[in-house]
Amino acid sequence: MPACFPLKQAREFYDSFVDMVRQEYEPERVHDGVFGAMMGVASVNDGPVTFIIDSEADFSSNASMSASMSEEGS
Repeated sequence: MPACFPLKQAREFYDSFVDMVRQEYEPERVHDGVFGAMMGVASVNDGPVTFIIDSEADFSSNASMSASMSEEGS
């Protein structure tokens, strides 16, 4: 089973990610829900790229956000 952040650190990671996406994209087009809540999501592929996120993959060795969050939590 993959390891996960404690709740407080997970929330900080989530907030950092959403803020980063808003800074790099059009903020009014970035939406998020309630952290930790179940969400029904629908997707319409209307763009030049589709991202597939494999939740079972281990990106911990090369995730710069993960490293920065770990440093902030120490």
